[in-house]
Amino acid sequence: MSDEFRLGETTLRVYLLLVREGRAMSIREVQKALGFSSPGQAYHHLERLRLLGLVIRDSDGYRAVKKDGVLEGVLIVRTAILPRAAFYLGFSSTLTVAYVKCAA
Repeated sequence: MSDEFRLGETTLRVYLLLVREGRAMSIREVQKALGFSSPGQAYHHLERLRLLGLVIRDSDGYRAVKKDGVLEGVLIVRTAILPRAAFYLGFSSTLTVAYVKCAA
């Protein structure tokens, strides 16, 4: 992945917040939700996401735009964002336990 599309941890947290909320959020809402010390921090990350084409800004605030490949490693279930590997780990663990109990 090229450096221009690489997201830092905090920028990714902002993007995931917008995806999870599923609505436009103002800079101050993002600041409060993620505990930033100033609105400038939220603005910096929102603008980075906007320049990458991952969010759009409209009259209501910033809104996430889902792009192919950005969230390929996660599953979105209602408002929860889960790593895809966690699903497979849970599924295979359940099958293993069921197999061991049946074999005993």
